[in-house]
Amino acid sequence: MSYEIKFITKKVKNIIIKVKSPDLVEVVSSKQVSQARLDELLKAKKDWIDQSRAKLKAMQELKPKLVDGDKIEFLGDLYTLKLVHKNPKQAILKDKAIIIQCPLDSTFEEKEQILNIWYKARAKEVFFEILDCFCAKTNKSIKSCKIRLMKTRWGSCNSTKSYINLNLELIKKPKKAIEAVIMHELVHLYHPNHSRAFYDKLLEFMPDYYDRITLLKNTKDL
Repeated sequence: MSYEIKFITKKVKNIIIKVKSPDLVEVVSSKQVSQARLDELLKAKKDWIDQSRAKLKAMQELKPKLVDGDKIEFLGDLYTLKLVHKNPKQAILKDKAIIIQCPLDSTFEEKEQILNIWYKARAKEVFFEILDCFCAKTNKSIKSCKIRLMKTRWGSCNSTKSYINLNLELIKKPKKAIEAVIMHELVHLYHPNHSRAFYDKLLEFMPDYYDRITLLKNTKDL
């Protein structure tokens, strides 16, 4: 399958190849790099590019299309999606189903927005309850916690300003995994790096940490 290659010129030291989607590859380089050199590198990286495109395509195919009968993740369980065409626009959890109320002509993006608003409301409830408990347990406090979609991390911590960020996608994972990520970020208030001392302190508070993070089943970093 063919794909588009987009060449971008920036002030960079190295040539950067990014597989943005199954149909788009970006090549970032300085203006001093010749087209022949870029073509040579793309040829050398062909296998890696093809593997990355195939992985992204597989991920897209697994992503729910937000139609009746789709399976939707929430706190480690799968719920059946049901669409109800009426107002107000909202998502509701009922028994083993997640119901999205929306107009008949709603686009995928509109349904996704309704679902994400519901996810964020549930995330605030779950995450902040865990934070309150773990702040008391670690004898640490934070000034701010932001919940947002993050592409490469489950969470992050600014130990200087005492605030953390948590990935909205976490609300789909089991509670034990969410607790592991939150504890990980709070322990950064003791040790801002990933030193031996950091992990010793983390395991002191959560001895089964490594078992918990296997529940994430994803490549995002902590």
